[in-house]
Amino acid sequence: MGAGPDPRLRLTGPPVPLEGLAAASTLWGNRAQVWSAIAAAASLDSLTDAWTASAARRRGDRVAYTYLVERLQTVDWPRSATPWRQALPAETARDLVVASYPPLPVDWIATRRLGPWPPTTYVGRPRRRIPATLLASTLRWTLDRIAGLRGALGGRDPAALGEEPVGLIAALALRDQAPLDEVRGAAPRSQDLRAVAREGWPWTALASVAAELIRQDRLDPHALAREMLLPDAELRGAAFHLAVFGEVLLAARDAGLTDVSLRPIGIGTGPVHRLHDGPRTWELWFDAGGLAGTYGGQSPYRLAAAKLSDRPVPLRPDIALVDPATRECRAFECKHSTDRDYLGTGLVETLAYLPELHGALGRAPAASLVVPEGASTRQHPWSARDGTVAVEPADLVRPSVTSYLSRSRAGSASATR
Repeated sequence: MGAGPDPRLRLTGPPVPLEGLAAASTLWGNRAQVWSAIAAAASLDSLTDAWTASAARRRGDRVAYTYLVERLQTVDWPRSATPWRQALPAETARDLVVASYPPLPVDWIATRRLGPWPPTTYVGRPRRRIPATLLASTLRWTLDRIAGLRGALGGRDPAALGEEPVGLIAALALRDQAPLDEVRGAAPRSQDLRAVAREGWPWTALASVAAELIRQDRLDPHALAREMLLPDAELRGAAFHLAVFGEVLLAARDAGLTDVSLRPIGIGTGPVHRLHDGPRTWELWFDAGGLAGTYGGQSPYRLAAAKLSDRPVPLRPDIALVDPATRECRAFECKHSTDRDYLGTGLVETLAYLPELHGALGRAPAASLVVPEGASTRQHPWSARDGTVAVEPADLVRPSVTSYLSRSRAGSASATR
């Protein structure tokens, strides 16, 4: 039945730090939190529409359906409904029916026993075909799952259905026809799938498709992000943001800090983690808008934008590491691209964060534009009026932040002597 698609074969475009993505994935307790985090990350690069968790889930469903269609195309799925009808073994049952009309075949002896003759009430025992329970319930469950996924996508984006295999629509129509119209689908267990596959074709095809659906259902948050997020070009940038956040979190752990989760990414506001370094505490933000309100400073951008009739989206660094006591801040703008104009826009944003963070915290920050590995060589920070700026490849974020925290710790220790 196969172990499912290898997500490494589906990664195109600039790389994403998979170890950082794995670290971010450990923060998600369920799928709802996965989609909320992805929506929050996708919204960071959207200047107009904010992503919702349901929109992110639909994008993931689109990739999931692509995997499913690939499986359907490789398992010799029947090209019509006829093989399914012929393959469904069945038993015959006779139901006792009492009616005002003669149900065929009529049980005349039972009818005579009911009362006077000629009769006004008839007894019949019509035959009813009962499909084999396991095969029918597995087929019904699989078709229901395909129909649900297909309907959710096709209703909003018919192009997302891609090139579906011949015979799929005919198979889905069987759900409204006897005998499947009276069957309740049930998710098969592993031993059930093996038993179904032993029945030969077309049941081998059904077992393989059902196994793929179950595999998708059982993906843990990290595997879900890898398989349903990275292959989607529109959401790969969101994965990059989350992966860089994971790299910063790993760097803090490498530096000996302990972290406490405050809230899931994309749910609520404020810092996501509190990082403890002995008596000292840092706050780690994802989508770091509203720092001025949290730390009692001023937002130059907000003050200027207040004069506009249609206020723009507020400036918000993608990630920020803040010490509330000393007001030290390390901020990150993430751009998953190698396009020089797009990266140039990111650099302008990073420079704009310097006066914004300086006003919010009352202390000059350090800000980095994080780009994919290979899009830039490591550059030493350079000083600007309101702080320092650097361009960093994503693979160097972890050692850079670890070094930053270690230097900050040493500086704090020297100041207290």
